[in-house]
Amino acid sequence: MPVIRRARRDGDAWTAGEPIHECPEVYRVKVSVGVSARQWDVSGASVTHTAGNQATDFSAGGDALIEVAQIGANGDPGGWTALELTIPVP
Repeated sequence: MPVIRRARRDGDAWTAGEPIHECPEVYRVKVSVGVSARQWDVSGASVTHTAGNQATDFSAGGDALIEVAQIGANGDPGGWTALELTIPVP
């Protein structure tokens, strides 16, 4: 999935590709499967869900919710974006 950077505030709301307004650039990622959830913070606009965590999180397949929010200078996440996936049984 391509990353399209958008400003959290004080940016141009009509165009993608805004320069980063938050320093450092940090994102919070949440992966939810059923009632269990894993979350972690990453620096930069990419993330890796390791093979070990995938095996743990998706051992029985099912519906997954992936959410990402940028962390502001105050330490709080901004608006969340989400993607729902159906994970096949391994």
